Amino acid sequence: MTYFIFGRPRSRTAWVANFLTTAQSFCYHEPLVDTTPLCLKAMLDRCPSDGIADTSLIHRPDEILHHFPDAKFVIMTGSKYSWTNFARDTLMMSETNIQNVENEFQRTKEMIPNALHVNVHGLMSDPTVAAQLQLHTTGSSDFDYKRWKQLRDMNVQVIPEALARRLTR
Repeated sequence: MTYFIFGRPRSRTAWVANFLTTAQSFCYHEPLVDTTPLCLKAMLDRCPSDGIADTSLIHRPDEILHHFPDAKFVIMTGSKYSWTNFARDTLMMSETNIQNVENEFQRTKEMIPNALHVNVHGLMSDPTVAAQLQLHTTGSSDFDYKRWKQLRDMNVQVIPEALARRLTR
């Protein structure tokens, strides 16, 4: 099963990749960061995984839908305020660049109508949201509440420098 997790930066894609990586499943987190542009299909053929959680996927919905029409899709929602503040205050992005990312995110949401929408705040507070995410992506209903709780209490995120490099290329 192939799945793709879309979201703005700061939308918990790093957390989701950790959560969905188990003994039975492997989810890449941002495999395209710090690499030259590469066809996503070629990368997955070379380094197979069950899924990808990557904020840069919002820029590639056409390619993904073309190569993986039967994939499962998840769109992380609820992070706009934290993303905008982070981009403005930490990355010093202009309002125009922030709006460009927002436009790409909106376009991607419109192109993938069958995606499961997961609110990041619900994911961190309600185990049934996490169980639904797991079932949708991996097909497994064997939900590990203890692992979810352990990961929920961690602050799993990418380092700002890596994010800045990817967004400012």
